[in-house]
Amino acid sequence: MPQREVHLRDYLEILWKHDFVICLSFLLILGTALIVSVRLPKSYAASTLILFIQPPSSPPVSSTSLFQSVLSGGVDRSEMETVGQRFSSTSMLASAIEKLEDADIRGARHLPSIPSLKQNLKARIRSDTRYIELSLRLREDEGGERNAALLMNQLIREMQALRSRAERAKADHRREFLDQKLTELLQQVKKQEEAALQFVRKSGSPATLYPRLSSLLEHHTRLRDAQMQIERELGGAQLELKHLRKEIENYPAYVKLSETTSHDPIWLFQMEKVADLESQRIGLAQQVGENSPEIKALDAQIADIRSNLKSFVAAKGVTSSTQGPSSLHWRIQDQFINLQLMILRSENSLTQIQLQLDGVTRELQHLVTEIPENEMYFEKLRREIDFIHELKKEIYKQSLEAEILIAESDYWRSESGHRRISGGIEVVDPPVPQKIPVSPRIKFVAIVAGIIGCIIGISVALLIEYFGNTYRLAADIQSELDLLHLGTIATLKEREQSFPALSEDYRTVAANIDLSQPEIRKQILMLASCDGDEDVSAVTANLGTTLASVKEAVLIVDCNLSQPVQHQIFDLSSDADRTGVFEADQMDWEDVIQHTDIPDLDLLSASSLSSHPIDFLRLPRLQTFFQQLRQRYELILIDAPPILPTADSLILSVHCDAVVLVVGLDRTTREMLRMSRARLENTQTPVLGFIET
Repeated sequence: MPQREVHLRDYLEILWKHDFVICLSFLLILGTALIVSVRLPKSYAASTLILFIQPPSSPPVSSTSLFQSVLSGGVDRSEMETVGQRFSSTSMLASAIEKLEDADIRGARHLPSIPSLKQNLKARIRSDTRYIELSLRLREDEGGERNAALLMNQLIREMQALRSRAERAKADHRREFLDQKLTELLQQVKKQEEAALQFVRKSGSPATLYPRLSSLLEHHTRLRDAQMQIERELGGAQLELKHLRKEIENYPAYVKLSETTSHDPIWLFQMEKVADLESQRIGLAQQVGENSPEIKALDAQIADIRSNLKSFVAAKGVTSSTQGPSSLHWRIQDQFINLQLMILRSENSLTQIQLQLDGVTRELQHLVTEIPENEMYFEKLRREIDFIHELKKEIYKQSLEAEILIAESDYWRSESGHRRISGGIEVVDPPVPQKIPVSPRIKFVAIVAGIIGCIIGISVALLIEYFGNTYRLAADIQSELDLLHLGTIATLKEREQSFPALSEDYRTVAANIDLSQPEIRKQILMLASCDGDEDVSAVTANLGTTLASVKEAVLIVDCNLSQPVQHQIFDLSSDADRTGVFEADQMDWEDVIQHTDIPDLDLLSASSLSSHPIDFLRLPRLQTFFQQLRQRYELILIDAPPILPTADSLILSVHCDAVVLVVGLDRTTREMLRMSRARLENTQTPVLGFIET
């Protein structure tokens, strides 16, 4: 089944239903609270407002906040809370009560005990202000508002006197202490300054030592740079000297300057002779031919000369050369000598620079060893002197503050006639007795009691409804028993006030009956309730009237034989002496049908059926009777008796097409509705749904 929807109006209907319980709870709680409030003892209160001007003992103030803290009225919040708590201390209350008793104030003996006073005395600091609000509440038998005002006045005087004495004493003590401390600091400053002067005269100031140290460091740096430069040059010269030694070995001191080559004269003569013979052979060969004897003789002669020339090959030329000193050798030799001289000079320079470096290093070591000791000692003297000067300035400020506090205290004491100021506390609003009791607060109690009474009443109503045996909503029946809600019919009282709304209700029910379960035949419908408390007869009559406007022929059969009322509803006569249809065989049932003033609506009253209801329900002719009615009328509504008290409705339901239950939510219990549904299911007669009344 879908989740049912519950509206606010449903709960309002429940509350309206149990309005008596809610009103009773409201009146009981309200009356009880008012009676208790009236019987409670009355309490009265007195209150005062004081201004916290300054604390009695100000902490040391820095130079930046001296005038802001003292002259502009800056206040420590924690000091205000301490003052507020001190008002309710046991010693302060005991002293105030003792002063009142010594002054023989009337009513002081009625004051409650100190623990009770501490509980009723409230000190509240207003946020973001310097105001403290004091309030004291006392019962009427404890002196009421008068004793509260007297005690608060005495407490304020005690606090002012206490803070004033403490302020004056501490200011005087601070001033004396600061004067003594200032004298000691001046002596220490003088002593430290003399020690610094003696140190400067003896060892010099670090201001002069640092320039000297800087000069020595610069000189040492220059010497180191020169030493490194000479060492680099010396290293290069030594490498070049080594290279020149190798070069001298490769180049000799003397080299060949020139060389001349000449040939042997005999070899030259033989060569010329061969050339001449070859020339002759060429000329002769042209003349005599190659095979002539002359040519052969010349060839033999040329060959002989050439064989002789082979012996002159080794001696074909004579060579002569000239030697002199090598310029490259002697140039390298000069460079070698110059490099040796430069190396000697560089070594001498290195020796001199090293001597200077040793001297500068020793001087630096001595100066570096001396500077930290002198500087530390001098810095220590300087810091001590600066600290003493700062402390001296702070003591001057504290002394000024003490003078200001004493002057302000004297000023407010002289102005006490105009403003009630003492000890840094000003009474803005003096304690005044309040004639109106602060408790019990009748209006507040009445409002709270009324709210609680309403809540309890509503809770009881909801609990009654929750644990009650009746259904609260039609949706509960629909979801629990799976019955269709055909509509809601207004009560008789509502019916008299709004008849058009009532007609609309019946039209809605008639429409829902026609539309529900279309597979079921709906010619004969039985309307019945569970136990008879519901107005089934009225519902049947009005529903028949509504359906007669849309049906051709509608018949209402009053089967509530024990309590028939349909003839009264339609204002028709009832012949109680008439013999029933089922008792007189000769009487036709059509003769006893009565026509109502409503067109197409007829009535068959209970007196026309039978004078003995039990015999009527047992007759075998009952089935035939309903069959005959089906042939005559389009719709037949049966006003049946209750289902649970008797079995009449169950017997009638067998002859009906469907059953419609009439349920009153505030009258029909869950158990009755479940039993009625179960009995109808045993008859296998369909249940179209239920009508809520």
